[in-house]
Amino acid sequence: AMAHMKSFELADRSYLREKVVGVYEQLWLQRVELDDRGWTELFYLKVNAVWLQEHIASLPAAELRRATPVVRALFSQCVARLGPEHESSTRGHALETASGVLLGLGGRTFHSFGADALELLCGIEEADSLFDELMGKLRPILAAPPANPARAGSAGVAVALRRSALRFLLALACATDNLSSNLLLESVLHRLSAEWAPPTGTGAAPAAGSFALAASLELGGPGEMEDACRVLVMLGHYRLHENRNDCLALLSTPAASGLLRPVVSRSLRRIMYPFLA
Repeated sequence: AMAHMKSFELADRSYLREKVVGVYEQLWLQRVELDDRGWTELFYLKVNAVWLQEHIASLPAAELRRATPVVRALFSQCVARLGPEHESSTRGHALETASGVLLGLGGRTFHSFGADALELLCGIEEADSLFDELMGKLRPILAAPPANPARAGSAGVAVALRRSALRFLLALACATDNLSSNLLLESVLHRLSAEWAPPTGTGAAPAAGSFALAASLELGGPGEMEDACRVLVMLGHYRLHENRNDCLALLSTPAASGLLRPVVSRSLRRIMYPFLA
């Protein structure tokens, strides 16, 4: 009989996946409000972004509206755990969880995606403060690693987090099939520029003259460079931006052209000749 019993060990990924789904079901199906310890434990677990994405995408409209407190709590907890005071694994899980939420919303049809998504994620009136906090914490993750790796973890961990941040931006840009109707980008674009600095208390100000994706474009490996290029191209095609589109401005410079040309060529070769990848 013992041979047929399913054993679980702490290092068993199937156990961790089942445990995180159990917490998701408490949040979404039973509407259990997690305490501080519950939230902390959730972000220690391996993320099941597919479950989140499929569940949010498949909820009936009325049920999703009733789940607004859950969406807001989960997204705000993701943002709260992006600061450097948290472990790198927790920050990575927060980015992956937030990406799953955004892609779940992207699998739905809304009357007005930007307004409806903002209302679900945080409420229109809280959008500026939430995105100030989000981008204030995201920009240091997107930046080059510090000169003293002993104080901020290994360079490899910093690169992995940077790629997770890029994929979060991709998820945000892909959250609707009409890029220019995605008003979430309105909350992100000017905060990626060199001139923007987060309000006091939400993160370190960016270095002078730095664009938030510069480190990935200048220092990243091939995969990271391609992710950064995808983000730039998608954000550069956003057309409802009220001010100057900094992504489009960056793409238009001769320096960017020289930097992006080999990456674009490599990407096209991989698409045309996948057997050579």
